[in-house]
Amino acid sequence: MDTYEQRLEIKKRQAKVQAIINHTVEGEGYINATSKEWKNIVLKKFNHIQRKEWTIEKLVDHIEAEGITFNQSKSLIVYPVRECLLYISKVAKKPLEL
Repeated sequence: MDTYEQRLEIKKRQAKVQAIINHTVEGEGYINATSKEWKNIVLKKFNHIQRKEWTIEKLVDHIEAEGITFNQSKSLIVYPVRECLLYISKVAKKPLEL
């Protein structure tokens, strides 16, 4: 690949990441952090979920371990995280079974 094609691929990837981070997820108010903080964690762990190495509950535990707090119970945090994962799947055009 020449440098122009590489730059174009990087630009497309960055646009997708920004679309994911800026997408409003119902219930994200339950998470006491900026949407960029917790969505970056979800984005980084998407492949673990897709390969069924992790569950959504384990991802929620990981988000909490990263220092992000919640103002609702963990059982309610599963819903915005699940919706975010589904949106990542849609944008990335990768299948996801939950």
